[in-house]
Amino acid sequence: MEIVNRMVELSGGLGKLATLLAQLRQTPPERLDGVVAKLKQQHPASEVRAAFIELLGVAPIEDFPTLRAVFMKHFAH
Repeated sequence: MEIVNRMVELSGGLGKLATLLAQLRQTPPERLDGVVAKLKQQHPASEVRAAFIELLGVAPIEDFPTLRAVFMKHFAH
């Protein structure tokens, strides 16, 4: 929740975070790697990371291994 609050402070609202989260939620897990890479080119990595963390909170548990791998590749540096 702290990340969401910080995003609200930085962006002035939840619109961008909600939009990014919606894009991630509509993406099949096997395509997330490419979609995250594309989103990082179009948006600040911190915003994409915040949306991805929100995705972790609502994604089915069976998708977690794939989500973990994508997160580690794109955000764990």
